[in-house]
Amino acid sequence: MIGAGSRILPDVRIGSNVIIAAGSIVTKDIPDNSVAAGIPAKVIGDFDTLVEKRKNLQVNFRDGADKLWQDFYEKRNKKENI
Repeated sequence: MIGAGSRILPDVRIGSNVIIAAGSIVTKDIPDNSVAAGIPAKVIGDFDTLVEKRKNLQVNFRDGADKLWQDFYEKRNKKENI
């Protein structure tokens, strides 16, 4: 994935499973399974670690969203019973 506004200079190779952050300028080759960002772009992490962090974030957000809906329904039911 290449983020919006990124620029990739000629003769630069980007490997498989790579994420380039928005607004980055890629001046050197980026190896497989990397996350790169900055001006000039540098490898800041690996793809698999980012995927695991995102999975955990989605689970935590989902739990929080369920709690918000539960609170909403409880408040609504209290108003209707008054």
